[in-house]
Amino acid sequence: MYSKHHTKAIVLGAYNVGEASRTYRLFTSDMGVVLARCQSSREVRSRHRYGLQFSSVSDVSLVRSRDGWRITNVTPLSSVFFSHEDRQKRMLAVRILQLVRRLVVDEEQGSVVFDLVWNGLSALAGPDVTQDNLASFEVLLVLRILHELGYVQGDSAYTEHLSRPYHFSLEHISSFAPTHRKALVEINRALEASHL
Repeated sequence: MYSKHHTKAIVLGAYNVGEASRTYRLFTSDMGVVLARCQSSREVRSRHRYGLQFSSVSDVSLVRSRDGWRITNVTPLSSVFFSHEDRQKRMLAVRILQLVRRLVVDEEQGSVVFDLVWNGLSALAGPDVTQDNLASFEVLLVLRILHELGYVQGDSAYTEHLSRPYHFSLEHISSFAPTHRKALVEINRALEASHL
């Protein structure tokens, strides 16, 4: 008998399988990135398809079979894209999900990175992230993701910002702003070196 896993997941992408099914790339809260197939999810009558759109956040039930993960149930919660009214914030959210898709590649990298991304995207929808500090917020979030995944080491200029990865208050973003450019250089160096 197969055991069932329940997890919160963000949909990072999908590709078609057969006539009506799809395999989804799910960024899960406790298992990292999982590829999971959902039977008949492309059919109009499928009750799962709304919770499996790109950037959807859903509670997902997964079963591991001999062929890999299968999605057995989906409860839609929200959408990373549509939870932001401002177009620039929506585009930033999409860039973060694309970065996660490139960097988090297997089931080993799990809950800490998910929590970091989730807290960042939640903060993006809040009042502390404004048009004035949006660029600094993005660099801070990307820096923290890269640090957690081992691509960036702590620099004395922004060590304190890496030690509290889930804090995205107006005060934290403002205090990070002076090191924004230095961190951006480090991010670009790390991505270049990793060939991502």
